Amino acid sequence: MFKGDAAKLVTQLQESVARQQANLLSQAADTLKSSSANVGALALSDAARRIESAAHSGDTKLADTMVALLFTEYERVKSAWGLKIAHRSSTE
Repeated sequence: MFKGDAAKLVTQLQESVARQQANLLSQAADTLKSSSANVGALALSDAARRIESAAHSGDTKLADTMVALLFTEYERVKSAWGLKIAHRSSTE
């Protein structure tokens, strides 16, 4: 569930920052912040928190930079998640 939701939220973040839609950006960041923390992806959660903060303050330039950094972290989490699932499958 997290994997699919996170992918949609990352896309929403990218689209919202490109369109400078601070309210939508803040909402997507808040949701991703919470769901990432729930699965232990704390660096991803922190990046989402920073985006949420930038959106609240209207700093779209910082938000744009942070979305790019968040995407890198998201890819890392996605890769680690895949490795964990593959490892789990090979030990069963």
